[in-house]
Amino acid sequence: MPQNEFSRTVAVDPFPEDGVAFSEAASASERANVGRRLDLVGLTSLTFTGTVEPEEDPTILRLSGRLEADVVQRCVVTLEPVANRVAEGVIRRFTLTPADVILTEEGDIEVEVDSEAEDVEPLVGGLIDLGEIATEELALALDPYPRAEGADAELTEILASSDDEVDTNPFAALKRLKS
Repeated sequence: MPQNEFSRTVAVDPFPEDGVAFSEAASASERANVGRRLDLVGLTSLTFTGTVEPEEDPTILRLSGRLEADVVQRCVVTLEPVANRVAEGVIRRFTLTPADVILTEEGDIEVEVDSEAEDVEPLVGGLIDLGEIATEELALALDPYPRAEGADAELTEILASSDDEVDTNPFAALKRLKS
């Protein structure tokens, strides 16, 4: 199994009755690796804080946390850098009960989860990887269409100046963006 770019694990067997508090910050090299994975121009900070506690059902653990990151993405119009602050609440639930783990003929591992527990993830290996959760949540929280200041006006200008070319060449606006 490949090593995660940012990995901080919490062992859940045995798990303390009072739960576990965590506060994790990615190092510069971890941020660079996560940035490459998520195709970011830069990732200047990445922190993940919170708790992992048992729910009323002691076979279910609840992770409640806060993800904060300072990211730089590419503008979808101009490709200029766009700085953004991500601050998101995170809730994940895990089950301590064994899941059905199946090894396929190709050597892949498949985990079958009870359909009644759709929002509960199975724990494989007795560990919760806080860094991987932070990376996954950051990927979900990123602006899918970051825009630099003035990008909309530039796009409108390019499209307006190429209206006559659009009829004959649908890629004319893209050509002008490249210029």
